Amino acid sequence: MAQLGTGPIVASGADTVRVVNGFRDMQYLIAGKRFEVIYARDEPGDVKEPVKQAVETPVVIVDDKVLGWGWKFYVEAMKKYQLPTPLIAVDTTPKAPQGPTGMPQPAPQPGPDPTKARPDKARDL
Repeated sequence: MAQLGTGPIVASGADTVRVVNGFRDMQYLIAGKRFEVIYARDEPGDVKEPVKQAVETPVVIVDDKVLGWGWKFYVEAMKKYQLPTPLIAVDTTPKAPQGPTGMPQPAPQPGPDPTKARPDKARDL
């Protein structure tokens, strides 16, 4: 932590436990080892914001020793040590319209095409 110095992340209330020396701090217990990921950055921000690859660099610490840093390292560490992804995936699949109760509404069903004559109605014309 002495090498990183003090970071520009702010937090308030219960979120203060997610910040160490002004950096975002995530801790995990995986396979009996304590992993800590500190996201170093220079730009000011709030811990409530999502992790941003463009401005934050992960530093992975295992049992109080630096294991590695940087996004390339972290992606490999995610696979090797089962670390969770810190990035929020954006779901781009279309969502069903919500009704007044918050439940999805059924998709509207297409009605008969008025420009096409139906055989059973043709004799009525």
